[in-house]
Amino acid sequence: LAAAVCLTQPVRLGDVRSSGLTSWDMLAWLAGAGARCSLLLDILCLPLMKRGSKLLFLLSASTFIFSIGVFVFAVQLRLLIGMFCSRDHFSYDKPDLFFKGRDSSGLMEGTPIAARPPAHREDEDSQDLRLGRATPVNTIKAANFAHLNDLSLLHLVLRRHYVPISCQETQEFTISIASFSRCFCEDVVQCSLKFFFIMDCQVNLLVVLSLLVSIGQAIGSCFYASTSAMDLRNLDETND
Repeated sequence: LAAAVCLTQPVRLGDVRSSGLTSWDMLAWLAGAGARCSLLLDILCLPLMKRGSKLLFLLSASTFIFSIGVFVFAVQLRLLIGMFCSRDHFSYDKPDLFFKGRDSSGLMEGTPIAARPPAHREDEDSQDLRLGRATPVNTIKAANFAHLNDLSLLHLVLRRHYVPISCQETQEFTISIASFSRCFCEDVVQCSLKFFFIMDCQVNLLVVLSLLVSIGQAIGSCFYASTSAMDLRNLDETND
């Protein structure tokens, strides 16, 4: 939240009536916090499942290791390494670059594209589009890393004010595929296992709370991922 506020400072300086943040930003913060809470509760439920049913514990631990350990933690570590390599262009939507890193045919090394100016410089849109700007590679890397770490508010602010227009669709695709894959590979499976644990073993308040949080987080993350930030931006401009 503090980093997001600092990043919106140019917007507040350009428009004293604007706080730099919108109501949708708070929903993004809730989506990221829900994902972190769901992950923490899944870990806390593992010892309970081990005492109640070794089969459910094995399935839950395997799902957690497979979906979070491999497709989240490993990707986070790979993105973190790539942030310190200027020629590394690996991202969630480019799994083929996991080992080689460099993308000689992608946007990173292609023709410079126009970047979206901050909200307080809307009058310069057409001029910026004609002149063109170099792709902010490090900004895109930071946005990808923020999203994979469930820092949804920081990712949304970076995407809205600092990510080029040409990369907006790629960012939304990354959000969608990451959220839906995590929902079906982790949340749905864990919710099913917790339900069977409550029905067959014991009614534990921690497991019930974890089940409710997982359900809410899965629905909320899918709803958040399926909403286009470009449509929200156009709606805000229409209201203004």
